[in-house]
Amino acid sequence: MKNVQLNVNTMTMKKKELKVSFYLRSNYSKSGKSPVMIRVNYDGEVLPLGSAGISATPSKWKGGFVGRSEEAVKGRMICDDIKKSIQALFEEWYPRQTMFCLKNFREHYKAKLCDSSKSSSKNFSEVISSWMEFQEERREAGVIRSNTCRTRRSLVKIILRYVEENDVKLEYLDKEYVNRLEIGLLRLNLTANTVNTCVNILRSVCNYAIEQKWMTMYPLKGVQRLKTTAVIRYLTIEELRALLAVRAKGKTKVVKDIFEFMTLTSLAYSDVFRLSPAHLHKDNNQITIRIRRQKTSVECVIPLLQRASEILDKYRKNKEDDREEIFPYFKLMEFNTRLNILAKEAGLNKKLTSHMARHTFGSIAVSNGVHLKAVQKCMGHKSITTTERYSSMQTSALQQEINKLEVIQL
Repeated sequence: MKNVQLNVNTMTMKKKELKVSFYLRSNYSKSGKSPVMIRVNYDGEVLPLGSAGISATPSKWKGGFVGRSEEAVKGRMICDDIKKSIQALFEEWYPRQTMFCLKNFREHYKAKLCDSSKSSSKNFSEVISSWMEFQEERREAGVIRSNTCRTRRSLVKIILRYVEENDVKLEYLDKEYVNRLEIGLLRLNLTANTVNTCVNILRSVCNYAIEQKWMTMYPLKGVQRLKTTAVIRYLTIEELRALLAVRAKGKTKVVKDIFEFMTLTSLAYSDVFRLSPAHLHKDNNQITIRIRRQKTSVECVIPLLQRASEILDKYRKNKEDDREEIFPYFKLMEFNTRLNILAKEAGLNKKLTSHMARHTFGSIAVSNGVHLKAVQKCMGHKSITTTERYSSMQTSALQQEINKLEVIQL
């Protein structure tokens, strides 16, 4: 019993002070202010708690409000009050814990100081910013990829351009508001696909708000997606030959080789730079790529053509580790920039992207009579319906079939 009492006393002696600090989010509103966010630090572990519910002018902030302006004086008072409330809540919560976890305190904080009784004071823009902060936490924890988080951050900035000028309390968020938002986003010259993606973000935001008990009813029921027509952009065989005939050197030559390899194998940007010798298999003297697509986890089975094998051998030299990537990595923006330099030299009046290589493979394969099931297996499509898009593009093949009717005598 004495040992247990000694351990309890020792734990009590080691309890440290919870440090509360504030920082500014990087995004700005139309007024030039940034949201003030809260973070806590306990024994070296740092955890964000969310929004403080106020904003600050960056020039009047240096680790906290500075100066004697009305904004700074009021801001300091609010931050001091928040800090005292959090520390008092921690002092009340800590002794009841048998196993300490700072994330558990955050849940306790949200339940006590951010309960549903405050939902009426929350603006939609504040909830969107809180949701984005949650996405950043998921990225740091490895739950979502950095590229996914970056895309969501960009979309949130677009959404906030409208919402900050037409902000509403959560209880007034409804289908009509979202319909007006869609019109507002279309007036920003966004495509229907981008607007649909923004609405999907809002759906996630609403579900997040319900989980946080900031709202009780899902307000977007009945909101329809804008109708869109998918346009597949690809290179014709003549355009591809013109592109590959361009003389290039240095990194631009490498980009040309990788793009050509992608058109011969259907590999997407995210997969071609993961390709390693471990993905290469020899079946009946035929080298085959077997790799699961990063996007869908569906396995692609791609027998290599001779030219694809030559490019592979060129970059495979001196690769001793089977897990080492074969091709040198390029950021997507640099890859597309160098690709368009080649397109300009080739006299192509098209803006090229890395993904056009994949569509070019599908188009050329189907137009040359490759069976749709084989194309589906190479491209790693979950559904044959996705592969059938390429057959609907081939008007020349349709003309050849219809020409067979010439033999009919009326």
